Amino acid sequence: MNKTILIGLDGATFEVLDKFIENGTMQFLKNFIDNGVRAELISTPHPLTPPAFTTIATGRSPGNHGIFDFFYAEEKEGVPFFRLYDSRDIQCETVWEIASNHNKKVILLNFVLTAPPIPISGYIVPGMVHWKHLRRHVYPSELYEELKNLDWFDAKKITWDFKHMEKAIVGLPKEEYKEWIIYNMEREKQWFNVLSYLMKQKEADLISIVFDGIDKIQHICWEFLDTNYISSNFSDIDKEINHLLIEFFKEFDKFLQRIVEMAGPESRIFIVSDHGFGPSYIKFRINQFLSELGYSEWEKDKNGKIVGEGESINDRLNLNWRKTIAYTPTRSSNGVFIRIAKNPGEPGILEKDYNSFRNKLVKQLLDVKDPKTGTHIVKNILLREKVFSGKVMNRAPDITIVLCDYGNVFILSGNPIVEHRQISGTHYPEGIFIAKGLGIKKGIKLEPFSLLDIAPLILYSLDIPIPENFEGKVNPDIFEKDYISGHPVNIGSSAKEKNWFGSEKEEFYKDEEKKDIEERLRALGYID
Repeated sequence: MNKTILIGLDGATFEVLDKFIENGTMQFLKNFIDNGVRAELISTPHPLTPPAFTTIATGRSPGNHGIFDFFYAEEKEGVPFFRLYDSRDIQCETVWEIASNHNKKVILLNFVLTAPPIPISGYIVPGMVHWKHLRRHVYPSELYEELKNLDWFDAKKITWDFKHMEKAIVGLPKEEYKEWIIYNMEREKQWFNVLSYLMKQKEADLISIVFDGIDKIQHICWEFLDTNYISSNFSDIDKEINHLLIEFFKEFDKFLQRIVEMAGPESRIFIVSDHGFGPSYIKFRINQFLSELGYSEWEKDKNGKIVGEGESINDRLNLNWRKTIAYTPTRSSNGVFIRIAKNPGEPGILEKDYNSFRNKLVKQLLDVKDPKTGTHIVKNILLREKVFSGKVMNRAPDITIVLCDYGNVFILSGNPIVEHRQISGTHYPEGIFIAKGLGIKKGIKLEPFSLLDIAPLILYSLDIPIPENFEGKVNPDIFEKDYISGHPVNIGSSAKEKNWFGSEKEEFYKDEEKKDIEERLRALGYID
């Protein structure tokens, strides 16, 4: 059995990495790829970090692992309230748990939905946790004190600091791009230092880490990374930003080199991203659209003015829920939920009218046009039962919207319904896969394959049987034929299923912590 390293690069795309490979900025990554394999890695149907990284961790699709967004909506007395997903909402075993059950030691760093920590044989420092609350989420608990006593460790830098994340709002002045890049460089260094320390101090068979700075850099600085938008006339500030971006990717290349060196020549290294990236420019106010169709109604005061116009109120949208039958809860979901009246007098459509209503809404969405160009803004409509089939399919949106630029919809009131906005980066389906190590082919570019195939690949590398209920499979094209024939894929018993906690689940996040997380998601543009 060889040590296995899984490096997640949140949002990484070959469109950007190849640019820095070609200009010599990422020389180590070039050599790594030249001596390994590469392929596009196709994300989940809706390419969003929580469902995508959970698919990487479980080998299951969202309809089976149960994660569709950062939030889920629960109705209480006819009003939806939004709750943050956490690790207990994952409906099946993860590869970290499976590896632990096979007596493998695990290091798990900066993955979303790893808090509260599920006990494993190893160490967890979770992602998407505010620094004020990090202590109670590190596993085992004494690891936090161990890290805290290191002179370079800074909990404020390693986690999400809202004062910096708020700078990610679309339309950030260029004068603040530099601070944003430097801040993310420092965060990546913190995570690298934690990884380096644990690799030197702790024994582990599976080492997994997510670096999320690339995602955050691309959200803001896309116009400097996409050759289709780079200006030919750089101002002085443009030159400074471009220089810092080069330094960011150059420094990151050094991190990759040192991780590979620490892992040793007998290890296998897998570099993956949860989704890719590309430009976004469309602003589609979906709930305003639904309101004008008569499918929802904004909450109004006695003077007929929309209550809290342009904002959400008390963890919910400012909709009149008695008169709302279809709505989109978050920008990040890109999903429309259709309410069904189970009893007379309840808001929603009758169950017998569901298909006809949804078909009508799909047609209406596909007919929406860009007033500037006259082209359709909706690229595709994903129906729940087709893309999210599985045991928890009912938690998925009834309709998921794919915009022409893959951007996120806007959920608050306002007009016009469709308009253009400043170019920014957004999630695209095509991520990256790069691998190198014992038995892996060299200098090969493979056909695109699915995120579902990463979990079985990790277990195969660890010589652990692949659960028969995994939806992914080991891609044999990654390995030399002689290696595969000498190490056949072993299919084992099913991974354990878990029960959805839903409304019976004790609220995990404290009110202050929940507010901190929601503010950071709002700053990054995932909620309004």
